[in-house]
Amino acid sequence: MKKTDKNFQLIIKITASCFVFLLAVFLFAPVVQAQGDLQETINQDLDAIAEQTDLPTNSLTSIIGGIIKAIMGFLGVIALSLVLYGGFLYMTAGGQQDKVDKAKKVLINAAIGLVIILSAYAITAFIFDSLIGDRDGGGGVNIAGIGPQGYSLSGGAFGSVIQSHYPEPEQDDVSRNTMIMVTFRDSIDENSVIDLSDSSGCPDALLGDGKMCGALKTNNIRIFRCDAMGNWPTDDTDRTPGQCADLIIEDAPASDFLGSTGDTYAFLTADRRTIVINPYGNSQTEHLGSQSDDVAYIVHLTNSITNSDGNSVFSVGQDYQWRFVTGTFLDLTPPVVESVIPLDQAGIDATIKNDTIGEDGGVYLNQIIVVNFSEPIIPPLEQLQDCSAGDDDNEIQVKLNSGEANGTCATSHVPGNWRVGLNGYKTVQFLSSTECSSGAYTTCGEKAFCLPENSLIDNLITAAELTGDGNTGTPGTGIVDTSSNSLDGDSNGTSDGPAFDNFDWSFQTGAEVDLDAPYIIGLSPDHNTEQVMVDQTLAAEFNESLEPYSVDREVKIYGERSGSEPFDAWVDPNMGYNLDADGNKVTDMKKIFITHGPFSSALETADPPVIPIYFPVIKSQVKDLRQNCFNPSREEDLNTDCGSITANNRGTSCCPVYIGDTYQLEDQAGVSECSLPGR
Repeated sequence: MKKTDKNFQLIIKITASCFVFLLAVFLFAPVVQAQGDLQETINQDLDAIAEQTDLPTNSLTSIIGGIIKAIMGFLGVIALSLVLYGGFLYMTAGGQQDKVDKAKKVLINAAIGLVIILSAYAITAFIFDSLIGDRDGGGGVNIAGIGPQGYSLSGGAFGSVIQSHYPEPEQDDVSRNTMIMVTFRDSIDENSVIDLSDSSGCPDALLGDGKMCGALKTNNIRIFRCDAMGNWPTDDTDRTPGQCADLIIEDAPASDFLGSTGDTYAFLTADRRTIVINPYGNSQTEHLGSQSDDVAYIVHLTNSITNSDGNSVFSVGQDYQWRFVTGTFLDLTPPVVESVIPLDQAGIDATIKNDTIGEDGGVYLNQIIVVNFSEPIIPPLEQLQDCSAGDDDNEIQVKLNSGEANGTCATSHVPGNWRVGLNGYKTVQFLSSTECSSGAYTTCGEKAFCLPENSLIDNLITAAELTGDGNTGTPGTGIVDTSSNSLDGDSNGTSDGPAFDNFDWSFQTGAEVDLDAPYIIGLSPDHNTEQVMVDQTLAAEFNESLEPYSVDREVKIYGERSGSEPFDAWVDPNMGYNLDADGNKVTDMKKIFITHGPFSSALETADPPVIPIYFPVIKSQVKDLRQNCFNPSREEDLNTDCGSITANNRGTSCCPVYIGDTYQLEDQAGVSECSLPGR
């Protein structure tokens, strides 16, 4: 062989070696980097999941992450070994074609393997992203309210100023034809939310006789889409629901608020506590959202909303904002009556008898009447029943089977008041306004109010008048759900109007009064439980059925998000539920479920670290369905250091107070409200 040929082969070998080395660097370096990035990404994602769920490090998610990391590391080592082996074969081939071909085959197979590894990583990352969602909230909306942490959804006002609203915070898959409702704890000035001089969009049934309906004041209640399909934001990029965190509410122009075009009307219940907003009025074709995509909406209640004294319902500088996401469907299913208390006389079973029936076989005189619906309904507009002729127009009525309720009544209607907007708008309750003739006092130390003694009580729930378009009914004429579907009283799947779908039932009262206090028989999570998931629904179970109105108002959460800030997220206590054989939720009046904004998900970095501690508080003003207050010092199979039963059977409350650097429990005898001193 000539010297020039040997030099040429040497140059070829050196060039090939350099190429193989560079190939290994350029091919494997991304793998090493990708693996490192993958491991870091997986760790970050898993840590983020653990942070949001407060799972321990040895959770299923961590185990899966560890397995993935081990597999990727093993595959990376194999890929590097194959590239090095192929390069070695090529460098030592000595011009032998079979060895060169083998080296090429090894390198090609190694390259194919790397492509497969990277593809597997991409597919796995895509699946994880799809299932877990964007850490900034993309696709992470859920009814528990643990969604976009970056978006400054208001919290503290829900549970203090605001009693309920629908849709719920971060609720997704909301029907496009829904109405929007807000219930305040106290009455508001109707003129701060509704322009009563502009009632052109209101149905006739919502006008006259002191009813309050008109155009929504969009300067005070702002409702707008969070995407780029309208004029705001002005860029041409459509936003997913999870990307609303990028937007600033104050930047939205007034022209984009629902109601700015005159299609929206709103009305108030008679107690001026609940406002109902119909986004597109009487239109049968215009609805929220889109037929093809989920759309997020932001509702902003400003501090211009005032009470009857003309003062803002919110604290200085405070307002309230929340978000919900519509699905792609219209709700055309009418509501039905899920349950009533007391049951119809013909349907009482032994369990219910123990809860509502006295030893004389009749319903306790101080019984509160409750109706639970299968879904949220528009609250009945009229809550007062004063046994006058006007009671015949009420959407729900309670009256004697015969005769007048008492000497001052013009009708057989029992004098009393309805409480509405309870239990996520699925429950209403009626309490007589007549003091018990026996002069009985409840365990709250308050006078008891009674139904007529030894009487057959008839109850009527009216369906709404139909508009001629399928199930749609007119609010104010009877019970409708949030999509205006009229009550299906006979549960046949269709709305047939008041002549066919009214729901009625009867029960017989006795002569007894129940004055026993309710008490707790179970808690979830248990006292002093650690590693609680940040979005866990809290629960308490009682020995008897509870009054929904007191549950809505008298259950709180105190504690800390972190080592320095008190817990001020939203809190929404409602009645609990059980699942029937078909998986449907059925209200359980003995349970309280508390949904809430996120707890802190990690220990603080302070030295020493501060563990966030929270105190769900069920106040002594929580009542049973016979008006008796919860006795917090009496618990079955539970230990408590707080209080003792006093002479009038009232217990003392366990209230959290901030002492030094930590929250502690303190006895507060006879109180009905837990107060936290300044910090």
